[in-house]
Amino acid sequence: MDNSSLLQSFIIEAYKNQKNKKSIDVYNIKQEGENALCGDTITFYINVVDDVIKDVGYDAKGCVISQVFTSVLSEYMVGKNWNKVLDEISFDDIYNTVGVSLSPTRLKCAKLPFETIKLALNKNMGHD
Repeated sequence: MDNSSLLQSFIIEAYKNQKNKKSIDVYNIKQEGENALCGDTITFYINVVDDVIKDVGYDAKGCVISQVFTSVLSEYMVGKNWNKVLDEISFDDIYNTVGVSLSPTRLKCAKLPFETIKLALNKNMGHD
């Protein structure tokens, strides 16, 4: 199996087995994000206790790319101090984890979850 096929298999499996695509009962941050160009939408629900992200849930509609990137980002966040998420994670970290090459249009889909989380944490945790 060549690298392209392996990456495609990873994307398909990650899409079928999205982590944290769930409702959570207890959250103190809710943030919506939208890519108006393609119609992707995300709503994150985040429970932060004593500066630690205890749980993340999300509802996402849209392309496979935006949903896979949302899943990978949400997995990274759980259990982390919110300062670490803001200060140490970058889009490139998530992009490299997924490991797929994307066109400029698809990059906007991939960046939607990251931009939505950055907005949520900045807005709700007193960073600007």
